[in-house]
Amino acid sequence: MRRAFPAAFAALAAALGLAGALLLFTTFRTYDDEGYVLFSLAHFARDGGLYTHVYSQYGPFFFLAADAAHRLLGFDFTNTAGRVITLVHWLGAAMLCGHLVWRDTRSAAWSLFALAATFGHLWQMTSEPMHPGGFIVFVVALAAWCGTLFIARAQPRALAVTCGLLGAALVLTKINVGALLIAGAGAWLLLHTSGPRLTRPAALLATTALALLPWALMRSLLPTDWVVAFALLVSLSALGVVLAARSSREELFPVTAWAWCIGTGLTTLAVVVLAAALRGTPPAELLEGVLLAPLRHPGVYSFGVRWRPGATAFAVVSLALCFVAVRSRAHPRFAPALAALRLVLAAVAATAWLGWLPLNPLALMMSYGLSCAWLFVLPLASDESARRAARLRAWLALLALTQALHAYPVGGSQIGWGTFLFAPLLALGAADAGAVLRTKIARWIAPTALAVAGGIAFALLRVGSNQWRDSEPLGLPGAEALRLEPALATELRVLTVNATAHCDLLFSLPGMFSFNLWTGLPSPTSANVTHWFNLLSSAQQSAVIAQLAAHPRAGLIVERDVLALVTGAGIPVAGPLRDYLYAHFAPAFAAGSHEFWVRRDRTVAPLGTASVLYRSAPGTAERVRLELCVTAAGRRVTQIDWLESGRLRATFTATNARAAFEPLRIDGTSTASAAPGWNVPLPPLARLVLFTDDPAALAPPQRAALFRLRDATGALVGEAILRD
Repeated sequence: MRRAFPAAFAALAAALGLAGALLLFTTFRTYDDEGYVLFSLAHFARDGGLYTHVYSQYGPFFFLAADAAHRLLGFDFTNTAGRVITLVHWLGAAMLCGHLVWRDTRSAAWSLFALAATFGHLWQMTSEPMHPGGFIVFVVALAAWCGTLFIARAQPRALAVTCGLLGAALVLTKINVGALLIAGAGAWLLLHTSGPRLTRPAALLATTALALLPWALMRSLLPTDWVVAFALLVSLSALGVVLAARSSREELFPVTAWAWCIGTGLTTLAVVVLAAALRGTPPAELLEGVLLAPLRHPGVYSFGVRWRPGATAFAVVSLALCFVAVRSRAHPRFAPALAALRLVLAAVAATAWLGWLPLNPLALMMSYGLSCAWLFVLPLASDESARRAARLRAWLALLALTQALHAYPVGGSQIGWGTFLFAPLLALGAADAGAVLRTKIARWIAPTALAVAGGIAFALLRVGSNQWRDSEPLGLPGAEALRLEPALATELRVLTVNATAHCDLLFSLPGMFSFNLWTGLPSPTSANVTHWFNLLSSAQQSAVIAQLAAHPRAGLIVERDVLALVTGAGIPVAGPLRDYLYAHFAPAFAAGSHEFWVRRDRTVAPLGTASVLYRSAPGTAERVRLELCVTAAGRRVTQIDWLESGRLRATFTATNARAAFEPLRIDGTSTASAAPGWNVPLPPLARLVLFTDDPAALAPPQRAALFRLRDATGALVGEAILRD
């Protein structure tokens, strides 16, 4: 199997990459974080001025790296490019995790297991294309891979340079994540620091710092129950990991290596600060954007982690068990018992990654996995080989434990980004356990790990292929490669058509800047962000108001469902800009989860929309009136399909419906009287009206019902979505 490993690894990576591509290119979240990031990157690449002009919650390293890649490779910041870059980060992180397991264990089964489990654990990448989270995950995986390499080779200087370089890069991408990487790596370095009178104080400092870290990080929200549980759980878990790691501790990291670590970090910091200054970001604005603004973020926007039942009690029991295990290492049953427990936990995690457990893997790792990290760190034997392997696992465990704090103050996709290192940690610990057990069960461990890896890849491929089959091309600029569920795709196209026709400036609530990319319309200013209502200052909101006031043809797109979720979570949607929008704009139409707003003194033709009217008098002929506002210049309509939930509900032709059309102006007023509408050349803009008594049309329509207009050849000539 070892000889076949490279081919097997490449084949599994290719299968996972295909699954990831299918999932990425068939998913679009209407809260549109990706649009915010892409639009900000495009503004920065064109004009520079991060924080002075371009708003961002993220650091300059991410922007500078993306800008450099954009210039070197020649891509634009589009939805398609964002997905390709995200897939590279996603698959790259999984491959690094799989390879580090192979390098330490030479077990093909557990390496493939780690590859597939890491990739599956990061499924939320599909929701956040081009988000810095993908870049962060790749850098953290690279730190894990490099760290295990240099620890195994006893190269402290290389390890120090890696920690300084990657730690600084992450600090200047997202300061809390960089600080967490430094904390985890720093704790390992302190535990293994050598030098007279340094060993004991360094170990004590590492233990104290890790135990206090969550409380210091979360101090602004500590009265909140979920935050207290978070801090307590991480503190208890950290104590367990440090206690287990001390069993394999060696003086491997000299004081001189600390100088290399700090020097590399400061040098990286200076280079990035200089590069940012050359691109229009002075040091004062950099300090505000990188440090001061993130410190205020928990008070502005937080979303709690949902802790599963008994998580804190489980952590207490687990720490107590850790103390017992450390004291019982000499007992003859210690190694088999601990090995068996590792395999049980690996089996539970595997069922979660396969989707067979009611608890999803992210919740499993957060609520219970953190507390079990020590179990995979403690060496099962006392020889140097076992201690060396335990030191590698301790490195992974400390990185994984501190990265889990990425889920504060927002416990969304950050949970997956913060806990993915538990996949290779579990694989390393399970491989070590399999080598200890000498039972018939042990023979089935490797084949089972292989089966799980294949099962994860198969499950992801199945979901991705189903989504691809049930979707249709979006067909918008920069998003031509996306395929989405038909109702959503139509809804997005209709909004884009209306914005292009009716607006010269486009804003959104919450901020959804993919629409600006699709339409080519500018936003009011370069200060763009999803939750602008609580992240932009009063001055920044006033600048947006001034631009909106100066453009009578400005338009607004509102996402009703996302807005309801935001307000339902207790996040206030308020401020001068919100008040201005509600006072000066009103909905022109609503379709699906979106509304299209224009100034209150304007009327516009609701392009690509339909309405269904019913006559109440029983027995009256032509009881259904279907009105469609369409753009199909010169095209002939011979058939209209009515679709709901992806299924055909009714088909209208001249045999079961009477049709007429009215030419329209852009404001929706008629320019001429109605004329027969079947199989005649339509004007550039028309209201097409159908009258029918077809039984299939009598039931009330569903929300987001679709209408597809076709010519005599069956070719699509227009579309409309039901408006409210």
